[in-house]
Amino acid sequence: MIQIGTSLREREIPFSYELVFAKENNYDFVQIWYKQGVINSLYEKDIIKSIKESDIKVIFHALMDINDFDLYGNDLIEKLNHLNHKELIIHPVIKSVEVNKENDRILADRLIDFCYKLKELGITVYVENNHDHMKTFYSISQWKYFFSKAPDNVELLIDLVHVLFCNDYDFLRKMIKIKYPKALHVADTIKGMVGPKHLHLPIGDGIIDFNLVFNDILKDFDGLLLIEINNTDKKMIESKNKIIEILKDRYKKKA
Repeated sequence: MIQIGTSLREREIPFSYELVFAKENNYDFVQIWYKQGVINSLYEKDIIKSIKESDIKVIFHALMDINDFDLYGNDLIEKLNHLNHKELIIHPVIKSVEVNKENDRILADRLIDFCYKLKELGITVYVENNHDHMKTFYSISQWKYFFSKAPDNVELLIDLVHVLFCNDYDFLRKMIKIKYPKALHVADTIKGMVGPKHLHLPIGDGIIDFNLVFNDILKDFDGLLLIEINNTDKKMIESKNKIIEILKDRYKKKA
């Protein structure tokens, strides 16, 4: 069953507001960032308490650098256990050391080891792809290596912008041959980078052909679909409705 989620926005919006927004607009879950031991919400005194008392599912998006598994892995596991979370998104990156083949392999091996620890706790891990400018966890060869050794609690999360801001639908087809995704980050974008960044735009404001994506390439998708845009309530709701219209009968609207 497809579940549609929203994300804590990178603006001065309290997490408590995002929870109310998600519930009132019939989202199935909310993503919140975890980085270097910190849950990324500056506007809650006790974010753990807010998550624990929430009546909508919350999923951590953990940005993990190559050394973060040793430095913060136990802290992350402790928080997951405390909240009884059974799903986790991990976005592996290399920012603290040089990006090269040796460090690519080290990052993959450390992530694999961490996923085995999470398997013992019954936690499903969705591992996110990067775009080619980040030079790690992007290439087909690295993904093949990773999934050849990863435990069976690990699923692929494809960030569509990370693939399609280069308009590379063929690369998307190659990725799903390695492992069919059980989770997606969905936003629109324009072609190429804007300065050092790629853009996550409201659906319909960019170049992505979502009909091609969902009714052809990913016509069998069934999993977590997170609309990852940082915009107004109106734009977020409009984006969600556009995706639901494209999905048609594949998404059962909540009453």
